[in-house]
Amino acid sequence: MQAVDGVGICYGKRVRGLLVDDDRQRVTGIELESTDGSSEELQARLVVDASGRGGACLNSLEAHGFGRPEEERIGVNIGYATQVFEQPRSPERDWKNMAIYARAPDTYRLGVIFPIEGSRWIVTLAGLRGHYLQDN
Repeated sequence: MQAVDGVGICYGKRVRGLLVDDDRQRVTGIELESTDGSSEELQARLVVDASGRGGACLNSLEAHGFGRPEEERIGVNIGYATQVFEQPRSPERDWKNMAIYARAPDTYRLGVIFPIEGSRWIVTLAGLRGHYLQDN
């Protein structure tokens, strides 16, 4: 199923490398490899590599003389715990669910309570940037 004109999904294939123009100035597409070992070229005006750090595109950029793009690391460092609880019988409660979100740089902890089947709650508590350890 194709939802956007000009955009397709390829199954059972992996990127072998990038295609570049004769002057080695820009990327013009990708080379695909099928599970049976055959390959094909796919021309493209835009190539997005969402495969992660170890993708073939990074190695191919280096092989074609472009070098690797500058890497920026963003430390997320999230810790969380989730537990299911039986809902207390409390008729005075005027809410169905609750969410308390972190508001950096002031707070780094958050919590959510959502009702689930069987008159139970699912509760998740989380801390960002290491603020889930007892001594923080």
